[in-house]
Amino acid sequence: MFSQFSFLALFGRRDVNCPSVQLNKIMASIAWMRPYEICSRPKFICEGPTRFDVEQGEAIIAMSASAAKCGASLSSGNQCSMPFLSSSNCNKTTNSSLLSAISCLTLTPKLLDRVVPPEQSFGPNSYSGIFRFRFWKFGEWTEVVIDDRLPTLKGRLLFLRSVDPTEFWAALLEKAYAKLYGCYENYLRSCFTAQTLQDLTGGIAQSFTIAHHDGHIIYQMISSAVPRSTLLSVCVSSLPQSDFNGSITVLANGSSAALSSALNKFQPIRLRNGLITRQSYSVTGLARVRTTVRPGNGYASPTAVNSHFHSNVNHHNFQCTNGGIATSAPTACEVILIRLRNAWGKGEWNGPWSERSWEWDNLTERDKEELSLRCRDDGEFWMSFDDFLRYFTHLDLVHIGPDDWMQETTLHHKRPWRAVLARRRWRKGFNAGVTQTYETNPQALPNELHAIGFCVFEIPAAIKRLTPTFVCSHRPLDVTAFTSTRETVTFFTLPPGDFIIVPSTEKPNAETKFLLRILTDEPSSIWEVNEDNVIFPDISVPKNGHSVLSRLLSKIPNEIDAFLLMKLLKAYWKPLNVLYDKPSLELCRYLIMLKDNTISGKIISKESLPSILNLLHFWRTIFTKYQHSSHHKTSTYSLRSILWETGISVSNKVLECLVIRYSQHTTFLTLESFLLILVKLHLSHGNYNFNSFNREFSFANFQFDAVSKSLSKFGAQVEKQLFNTGRVNNLYSRKIAKIKFTFR
Repeated sequence: MFSQFSFLALFGRRDVNCPSVQLNKIMASIAWMRPYEICSRPKFICEGPTRFDVEQGEAIIAMSASAAKCGASLSSGNQCSMPFLSSSNCNKTTNSSLLSAISCLTLTPKLLDRVVPPEQSFGPNSYSGIFRFRFWKFGEWTEVVIDDRLPTLKGRLLFLRSVDPTEFWAALLEKAYAKLYGCYENYLRSCFTAQTLQDLTGGIAQSFTIAHHDGHIIYQMISSAVPRSTLLSVCVSSLPQSDFNGSITVLANGSSAALSSALNKFQPIRLRNGLITRQSYSVTGLARVRTTVRPGNGYASPTAVNSHFHSNVNHHNFQCTNGGIATSAPTACEVILIRLRNAWGKGEWNGPWSERSWEWDNLTERDKEELSLRCRDDGEFWMSFDDFLRYFTHLDLVHIGPDDWMQETTLHHKRPWRAVLARRRWRKGFNAGVTQTYETNPQALPNELHAIGFCVFEIPAAIKRLTPTFVCSHRPLDVTAFTSTRETVTFFTLPPGDFIIVPSTEKPNAETKFLLRILTDEPSSIWEVNEDNVIFPDISVPKNGHSVLSRLLSKIPNEIDAFLLMKLLKAYWKPLNVLYDKPSLELCRYLIMLKDNTISGKIISKESLPSILNLLHFWRTIFTKYQHSSHHKTSTYSLRSILWETGISVSNKVLECLVIRYSQHTTFLTLESFLLILVKLHLSHGNYNFNSFNREFSFANFQFDAVSKSLSKFGAQVEKQLFNTGRVNNLYSRKIAKIKFTFR
């Protein structure tokens, strides 16, 4: 059961002297009811034209009533404290992100059906009091199960609801979405349209405030997204202050401007131009047409478009030019039009280039016919791009992956994205580096031109992994800003070449999982930069010809075990110059195993002890080069480089396991831990080779028996020919040849 018994936090703290104190009574009246308690014949989904008609519930009506009372107090000159009408608190109670996302997804019904399984119902054969919904969460589709008890006020749904009072899929979807985030308050407070679109589609979402970007950039983003499998949603989040007197006063039924300003924060308002604030519009097309009109009003010649976008950002007003000189006479201009759609057929634009505006008379019949064919759906309309930049405030994009593109037939006329995905994690001491340790972070090497990530380096073809020297001497092509949001999304345009993508954390040693997704125009592949697990046995180890060793060999027995080796090293570790401290029994046992070919637990001192001491001296010398202080410790982030100098290459997974095992929850390694790593790697490599030989031996015997039995069926002559001619004609003969090579 998922229910929330208090919504007081959603409205903020209220002043008892304010008329809005009645909200206490409103909140006390909230009741949790099942759909069959709200209406006699509830339905999960009502098929028909009203299926996607969804609106806000009683919460916004209660807010409006309180605002009206306080507005009357304001108009009479009284002071009224209304903290719940602040932008933050109003957004808590009237978050329209889910409503906007549903509006956008009406263009892709199959994607919406994945989130809202349509086979559910209130029928007697299927109703059980629970409903299931699916949301995309960190790379996986998560099923959320809820009961059907919904918050109501006076018998009407408090939040999202369908226009049809017998339909409940929208309210149940909102409850499941609130459960995904923990409670209604978390969902209403923290979710935005782009984030909600991603949760419902699994795509990569981007969000932009139009006024904060150059108009040319906005046009480029929209023009590149429209022909691709990308959903675009725009909205008028609030009315510009300059439009209060002209648009809101009439709609607020004569209320004061202060009340209109308060209502504008959370109540959808229809403007004089037909647009509705706080409602989502889908971008469905772009067009350029030539017309003969007066200059201004969003018309631009091809030579003036870039001039407007780059130099006239604040005014958003195209200028007609004739040879680069502005003129007041009618002239031929190129008009950039954008096509928008409201899912519920409401809030159509009635300004220039609306359905019955005079601007259409200046187009050719061919242009008018083509644009009218593109605008068939109810709720679709054209407007100039200049007016679009002037009135709309937010732009959200969600890029749909290729799998969903194949599933959704309504997107097949668009160009699909090509996607690659990698799930990794940052681990303390291994790859949770910051800008000073870029080279330790996970690295991905794409073979295409476009990449999305936190940091992008261009590398020569000969370099396969970033090194500290390379990072210090080369600047990245681009670095995304570190933000605390759920994700960072950036679009890069890269020149031809080889690139490495490095996700990184702002804070050092932050342990968390992450998901890297890359969308490109063409098919692409991505792989994590990695190494093979290799030990180079021919690496030269300098001999330690210390005189102490000669005297030591003359005093010890011919065979020594781990206990005697520990006793010797504890007594002579300083003169031998092989350790920084007395060794442990565990290290001595593994050192014995390194040279114990007979598995007796002992080694011949004169044959094996000098080799062991030479290795210890060599490894300690390399460790000393990387130690950070006199405490004889080195950073775990340097482990790969140290291992490479000792002649060992390890994969990312092996390196991660070594850090977890031997760093002891820190980012440092002691010399003994480092020596244990080296000895165990050598032992593991030897065991792997031995076991590989045994597996090959057993496999060869098995294949030999199987082939012999099958060959007996063909007679002695065929068997003799296969074994004696040495020809490799089929799979059996190839395995026989391998067996003969192995045994001889």
